[in-house]
Amino acid sequence: MIQSSKLLTLQLAQWAGSRVDLFPSLLCQRLGRLHSDGNPHPFWYTKRVLEKIFKRPLDQIFEQIDETPIGTGAIAQVCSSETLITVIAEMFVGV
Repeated sequence: MIQSSKLLTLQLAQWAGSRVDLFPSLLCQRLGRLHSDGNPHPFWYTKRVLEKIFKRPLDQIFEQIDETPIGTGAIAQVCSSETLITVIAEMFVGV
C-alpha cells in the first residue's frame, strides 16, 4: 500500500509539473525533473523482468541490448536494443 501511494504521489507531482497554467513556473520546473531524472535500476533487474515477461532468455529476445539506459524516468527506463524478428512475429502474428 505504501509503495502504491508513493507512485500516486509521484504521478500527481509529475502532472503538476506539466501544468504551467495552474502552478508557478519555478515549481513546474522543479517538479518537471521527475519526468526524466530518475535513478536507473540495475541491468540484472531489467534482464530478469524481460525474461519473465517473454518466457525466454534475453539472447532469444534481442539481437543486442545496451545495458546503459538512454533515459530514466520516475517509474520506467529505456534501453537501446535490436529485437529479434522472430519474437515480434510470435507475439503479433502468432507464428
